[in-house]
Amino acid sequence: MKAVNHFIQGVVAIVLWCCFSLASAEVITQNRTVEADDLSLDNQGVVVDGATLTINGTHRFASLELKNGATLTHSVEVEAKLDLFIEGVLHVDSSSSVNANAKGKPRPSAAHSYVGGSYGGRGGFYGSNQSDEEFGSYTSPTDYGVGGSAGRGGGAVKLTAGEMKLDGRIQADGSSVTSGGGAGSGGSVWLSANTLSGAGAISASGGNGRSGNYGGGGGGG
Repeated sequence: MKAVNHFIQGVVAIVLWCCFSLASAEVITQNRTVEADDLSLDNQGVVVDGATLTINGTHRFASLELKNGATLTHSVEVEAKLDLFIEGVLHVDSSSSVNANAKGKPRPSAAHSYVGGSYGGRGGFYGSNQSDEEFGSYTSPTDYGVGGSAGRGGGAVKLTAGEMKLDGRIQADGSSVTSGGGAGSGGSVWLSANTLSGAGAISASGGNGRSGNYGGGGGGG
């Protein structure tokens, strides 16, 4: 199995399992959103070619290929989280990604705006103002990341496949700070497959805070 660069500062679980099949594919070249109750792609092979496919809820595909700058994502803080079961091969080429960056929760109203959001890792403090404690599961991560003042935490991605070929990226990172304020925590990435190969990267990292007295960085997912 080729090495895969795992930027696992957040909650990323990888489980290996078996069983897959192949089927004819539907090619998507225009941006498309599939809600939880939309089964139009279920049980089919799907190819996303240079477009963004937004998936909400639980769905089952025969196979899934992301190529030519394609993106798989979910809507912001949607109740029905992205949960895909792929019988055959999930292939993400080097130009494509599963990207749930900043798709999680905003800053809690009670939190100081300059502390970082927390999830699997604790967000940065700001002076005497402390961030919330860590929460969530490291082995079965499903929660959204939590935002600081500068946007949202990372989203939540669960992918189960017979085989994963990852040459692009799978990300659920929190938002970073561009001025004063706290950054968002990373979200969740939960992968389960029989084989995992490729030269890609996986991350659920907290966003970057600014140096000096500008606010705390986000905790890992």
